[in-house]
Amino acid sequence: MLKIRLRRPAKYRIYFLILMIIVYWLGFNLLPEQLTQTSEQLSLAVVSALYFVLLPLLYWYWIIKIGAQKSWKI
Repeated sequence: MLKIRLRRPAKYRIYFLILMIIVYWLGFNLLPEQLTQTSEQLSLAVVSALYFVLLPLLYWYWIIKIGAQKSWKI
C-alpha cells in the first residue's frame, strides 16, 4: 500500500480546500431562489455563517497559525 507522508501545514491546506469545496457546494444547493419562508431565511443565515465566519476563522488558524504564514496573507 502506498502511503504518502505530508507535512502538517500541507495537510491542513488540503483539509481547507476540501472544506471550501463542500461549503460552496452546500451553498449552491441549499440557497433558494427567493426568500419567502422562515426556513429559507434560516438556510441563508447558515450558509452566510459558513462563508463569512467559519471559513475565515479556519483559514486563519489552519493556514496562518499552523502553516506559519505571514498574517498579511489573510
